[in-house]
Amino acid sequence: MSNAAKVLIVVLGGLAIMASTTIGGAAILVYTTPLNTGVNDIGAGLGSGGWHLLKYGFKGAVIGAAIGSVLWGALGYFVFRMPPASNAPPAA
Repeated sequence: MSNAAKVLIVVLGGLAIMASTTIGGAAILVYTTPLNTGVNDIGAGLGSGGWHLLKYGFKGAVIGAAIGSVLWGALGYFVFRMPPASNAPPAA
């Protein structure tokens, strides 16, 4: 496999990994944290829901991006660690 193909695999695969982990992290954190509708919070009702979405969605996206960057680095390592195939005949 040529180096250009390897770079393309790492770049496109890494972008897919980052998109899925960032969106997944945001969705998981938004939907697993309880919605605080108490009066002492920002406010009850729709405003509290919007604040919850922004606050926990951003935190989840940051966590997902951190995990995605580690996975992207691992993908790059595993794609480029293989030595190029040699076309020379085996030594006798």
